[in-house]
Amino acid sequence: MHNRHGVPSARALLRHVVRALQPIRAVLPCLLLLPSACAHTYVDAAGTRHVIGLVHLSIPPASPPPWGGEALRVRSVGITLNHGAESHALVIGYSDATHALVRNNALVAVEALLPDGLGTAAAPPNQE
Repeated sequence: MHNRHGVPSARALLRHVVRALQPIRAVLPCLLLLPSACAHTYVDAAGTRHVIGLVHLSIPPASPPPWGGEALRVRSVGITLNHGAESHALVIGYSDATHALVRNNALVAVEALLPDGLGTAAAPPNQE
């Protein structure tokens, strides 16, 4: 359908675009996931923590371990696969996972494992 100047109408252009996109409608949901970040996290038998996504990040355990525990927080949007000794998860969407390792006979404050801002406490006056 053309207007009096011979130019196709907006409705005709829209119908043409919809017809042109018909073949990719089946794969469109998959295409929407492509720009998202994807991550896979795990801890191997030696205690090395791995985060694989757009890069492969390996964090070896400290030697000797200076603390009673340590934590790794991974936030991602897209598809995330987490697996470790304590849990396994497949997340589609937003993922915010904290993996905490506590050594034997160690005491770790619970506030250290809470999300930012929820467990903050004021430092003692002599340590500010």
